[in-house]
Amino acid sequence: MKKRVLYIILVSALMLSGCGKSNDQKQLNEVKSENTEKAVSNQNTEKASVSEKDNIRKIGNGSAIFSTNYKIEDYCNGDFIVSKSDGLLYGVINIQGKEIIPVQFDNISFMNDEKVVNGDSKNIYIKAKYEDQYSIYNENGEKILDGDASIINYKLGGGETGENNPLFEIGDYGIKKDVYSESGQFLFDIPLNSNANSSSVVWISPELYLLSESVTEKSGYTINVSFLDTILMNTNGEILQKWDGTAMANDGCEDNNYWFFLGDNEGKYSKITISATGDLVSQENGLAQSDATKEAVSSVMNSSDKIYLGKDNENVLYTTNNTWKYEDSNGNPVYDDRYFSMGHEENCYLLSNSDNQVCVITKNGKKTVDYGTISLQGNNYSYDGTLIGDENAYADYDSFCYIDESNGESTVYYYESK
Repeated sequence: MKKRVLYIILVSALMLSGCGKSNDQKQLNEVKSENTEKAVSNQNTEKASVSEKDNIRKIGNGSAIFSTNYKIEDYCNGDFIVSKSDGLLYGVINIQGKEIIPVQFDNISFMNDEKVVNGDSKNIYIKAKYEDQYSIYNENGEKILDGDASIINYKLGGGETGENNPLFEIGDYGIKKDVYSESGQFLFDIPLNSNANSSSVVWISPELYLLSESVTEKSGYTINVSFLDTILMNTNGEILQKWDGTAMANDGCEDNNYWFFLGDNEGKYSKITISATGDLVSQENGLAQSDATKEAVSSVMNSSDKIYLGKDNENVLYTTNNTWKYEDSNGNPVYDDRYFSMGHEENCYLLSNSDNQVCVITKNGKKTVDYGTISLQGNNYSYDGTLIGDENAYADYDSFCYIDESNGESTVYYYESK
C-alpha cells in the first residue's frame, strides 16, 4: 500500500484549487466511448508494439488517454493493473486502454516495479495467480514462464541486459533453484550439497553468485543449525572461492567490490571482500558478532537526509531555512529557487510555491507535472479540486497518472516528463 508523507515547512494561508484540465468535454466523451469494458474485453489478444507504446507515451500533457469500467489498482511503465467484481478478479490494461492480460486472475502484481521506478530497469514483469497456479508475463502481456518465479537482483553489474543473463528463479533453496533467462529459457539449476537441507543464494552479478549452505535439525522444540560452506560460483558451475561457515545478511558494495560477513560454528566472524570478477580482495578474520552488527547499524545511522534524483543522482532535494531547495551538482536551482513544502508520494515528490501551487518531480529528476493542476490545501494535495490519495495518484521513473473515478468509470490523465 502506498504511503504519503507530507512535510510542511511554511504554508501560506491562501488556499487555491487547481486549474481545470486541458481537455475539452468532447474529447473526454470520445475517449470514454471508445474504451468501455466491452471494447477492452474484445481486444484482449492485441499486443502493443514498442513503437505504439512510445508514440502514445509522448502525449505527456495531462490528456485523458483512456477510460475503463474496471477499477485501476496500480500503475508502472505504461501498464495498469485493474480489477472488477469488487476486487475478486484482476488483469492488466496497457497505456492504449487495451486489455493485455485478461481480467480473470485471483491476483496480479508487478515484480520489479521498484527497479523500474528508480531507473534501474526498462522493462516491467508481472506475476499473475489463478487459484494455486502462477504465471509470469512481460509488459506486452506475453507469457514468459509458468511457476512462482522471483526476479534475480544483482549486487553489482546491472543484470537485465543480455538474452542469456539469469533473471528468474523458480524453486526452493531447500532443494534446488531453476534459473531462467528474460525470455523464459531454462539456463541451469542450483543444487544443494548432499549433506545440506537448507541454503541461501546471493547474486553478485549476472556471472557470479554466493551459495551458503547449512544443516537444520529439529529436536522437540529445539532447532539446531550447523553451518557448512559458503561457495562463490560462476554460472558455468565452477567454484571460484570456498569458505567454512555461512554468510550473514549484512553485506554491501564499495568501489565495485562486494563484501559480506561470514559466521562459523564457533561464533567468530570474518569480513570477506571480493571483486566483480570473483577475485578475493581481502579477508579480515577473528571478528566478534558485535563487530559485524556495529558496521550494519553504522551504515544506517550515517544515511543522509538529502534526496538524490536523476539518472546519475546528479540533483539533490533538501531542506534549509524553513524551505526546500532542488539543485544540480553545482548548487544551481534546477527549476525554482525554493519551495515552501514537500510532499512525498511513494514514487514522486510534490513541491509547492508561495501560492500553494504544486509541481511534481519524478525519480528521473525532471518536472513531470507543472504548476496549475495540483494545489496544496491545508495538509492535503488536490488535483482539480479532488484530494489526491493512494487510490488515484501513481508515478514511476518518468511519468505521473491521476485517476478520475466518476460515473462508474476510471479515466486516466497521463503526464510524462520531457
